[in-house]
Amino acid sequence: MTVADHVQKVMKPNFAASWDEIGPEMELEDTYALSTMKTMDGEIHLFLKKKKKHCKKKKERKRGSV
Repeated sequence: MTVADHVQKVMKPNFAASWDEIGPEMELEDTYALSTMKTMDGEIHLFLKKKKKHCKKKKERKRGSV
């Protein structure tokens, strides 16, 4: 998996302004380590599980603000 798997191409003439518009509440910072699992399959499964959980929380926040 790469960042490109989660990015959609859009035209933004002023990227810095667009980035600032998003705000810090949409930022996510996580640390992943291979030491918790013995196989890469286990790591990928754990990563996808955390990503799914984050997306679910993000959707719930959007519904609550509408």
